[in-house]
Amino acid sequence: MCNLAEEIYLAFPRNDVSVLTNQKDIINWKFPPAGTSKLHTDGVSRGNPGRGSIGGIMRDDQGRWQRGYYGKIDNCTSLFVELESIRRGMMLAMKKGIED
Repeated sequence: MCNLAEEIYLAFPRNDVSVLTNQKDIINWKFPPAGTSKLHTDGVSRGNPGRGSIGGIMRDDQGRWQRGYYGKIDNCTSLFVELESIRRGMMLAMKKGIED
């Protein structure tokens, strides 16, 4: 009977480093539509549940920074901390009059 780590290890030939070296990750960011803003959020917990951290940034349609935030949460699940980061970002946007 194989465990998951062994199964993954056996799935890739030991001499085939092309799996790692030829792979290109394309990371891009698209501007929001004219006259609108974009909110990016993130939340992470150390453990599930565990101590968590949140953060986010809002940018305008030209990609310029509008607002940002960060914080800590004492005890939370990974789902809660992600949702709390979204909630706090939305609250900040409303407080600053950013509607779109």
